[in-house]
This record gives sequence, structure tokens and C-alpha cells, in this order.
Amino acid sequence: MILGISEQIEPTASQFVLKPGDSILIASDGITESQDGQGNFYGDERLEQVLCEKTVLSACNFANSVVESCKSFSDSEIQKDDQTILVLRFKSPLMRTL
Repeated sequence: MILGISEQIEPTASQFVLKPGDSILIASDGITESQDGQGNFYGDERLEQVLCEKTVLSACNFANSVVESCKSFSDSEIQKDDQTILVLRFKSPLMRTL
């Protein structure tokens, strides 16, 4: 789901049932549009791969792994956009830590 303001995008409502341990990731386009020295984009596929590999981490470490992957990909290239990420982890009242 894309969040933002654009005349070309028609917003739609969605509902999800979250189970304990499920996460929601909200990231700005500065993450997926990060570029390496050859002008390649980090992209949705690379982000999805990191997310699938790191699902057992805490929300903080989950976010940090995305940021580190993005930094590693872009190496020393100066990025032209903000890079914002928010991870929400659903916990039941019975869960102590995740």
C-alpha cells in the first residue's frame, strides 16, 4: 500500500487482521529509491528480500537491518531524498518480548 499525496494515485481502503508477532513497515521512497554508484535503485524487491530474511528481529533491529542494507547497497553515494522508516510490531498482552 502506498501512502502519500499524488493526483495520479487513487487511494483505497484495506483491512488486515494482525496476529501476534506480525509487523507493519512504513518507509519513505528514499529507501527504495536509494542509488548505488551505477545509478541502480535499491528497489522494492531488495527491500522485500531483507524483510523476509529479518522477520524474527525486534522492531528496532528490524528497522536497523533495513537501514544498514540500504547503506551497504548505496556505499558512499550521497542520497537525494530523506530515508524514513517506521516498524510497528503487534504484540498480544501475553507476549513478553519480540
